[in-house]
Amino acid sequence: MKDKAKENSDSDKKSKSVGRKRLFAYSLFLTDLKTRMYVAFDSTMKSEKEACDRALALLRTAGIVLDSLALDRYHYYQSYMDDFKWAKMFLIPA
Repeated sequence: MKDKAKENSDSDKKSKSVGRKRLFAYSLFLTDLKTRMYVAFDSTMKSEKEACDRALALLRTAGIVLDSLALDRYHYYQSYMDDFKWAKMFLIPA
């Protein structure tokens, strides 16, 4: 009886997972390293790049000027290099 229930539960899991799309929540925190406080935050269900773009847009609207920016390989885009020409860029390798 237990074996039959075990077989049914395994097959139910497989049939339920077929055709489902996984959803991910992407979030990004921009932190001031001296004060260790968050300066901007954003989250989205679409992509990491969109979360990063919206967090940086929040900085611009608040009038916060960046002296330097450290990006890892997931957030390094040429457009960020173009947008922040005056800031020092630090690229963190994977």
